[in-house]
Amino acid sequence: MPMAPHMGATSNSSGSVPVAALHTSVYVIPTDTPESDGTLEWDRTTMVLVEISAGGVRGLGYTYASSAAATLIRDSLEKLIVGQRGA
Repeated sequence: MPMAPHMGATSNSSGSVPVAALHTSVYVIPTDTPESDGTLEWDRTTMVLVEISAGGVRGLGYTYASSAAATLIRDSLEKLIVGQRGA
């Protein structure tokens, strides 16, 4: 059964739309108590959040990584992704 478009999604004859925007955010979240994996101890976690929009639809992805990951996305990957069409 085909899925209906949602959130104002539009489609063209090829079935894909170009990526309109990509936004990257970094959040540093303190832990309630110090945490450890047996080799390191930390008192906060850094989350990199990426929002992407295409055809009136927004998607969201995240990872726990250094803020350097957000810099890489903003400075290098964003230029390659915005304007590209999905598969």
